[in-house]
Amino acid sequence: MKLTHTPRWIAVAAVCGLLAFTALNTSAQPMPPTDMMHHHMDGKWHEQMLAHWEKHMQSLKTKLHLSSAQDGAWQNFTAAVKPPAKPEFDTLKREDLEKLTTPERIEKLTAMHEARHQAMQAHMKQMSDATLAFYKQLTPEQQKTFDAENLPRAPHHRGDEAKAH
Repeated sequence: MKLTHTPRWIAVAAVCGLLAFTALNTSAQPMPPTDMMHHHMDGKWHEQMLAHWEKHMQSLKTKLHLSSAQDGAWQNFTAAVKPPAKPEFDTLKREDLEKLTTPERIEKLTAMHEARHQAMQAHMKQMSDATLAFYKQLTPEQQKTFDAENLPRAPHHRGDEAKAH
């Protein structure tokens, strides 16, 4: 069975989540943010990910042994695939949600999700196009290095599959 993620499916999940959220006792004290939540909220996580990306790009450039004729293609590639300086999405505050009716909340959450989804798709297209254009500028040996360096990474969690290795 092939599963596909469609905006409709994700919207249904968002609505279900919102309904479950509104069903909770709103008079309960909010849970204090964990260190990880704080880490995400104050932007440090994003800064660390950007630093990691820059380190990876520098390592890749070194391994590719680019010629001076390929420098322009490298600059175009890295500019197109560079993550944004800060997350480009708005967050909803509880106070703002409390002012809305349930149908308004659903509408707002659905609109936010669709905007994020469209932005993500546009960014992925930009990155794909830039990667393909750069790849064409590489020699066959450099392409092999690029292929090896850009394999998807294994998940960080340790599940049954990781224990088997």
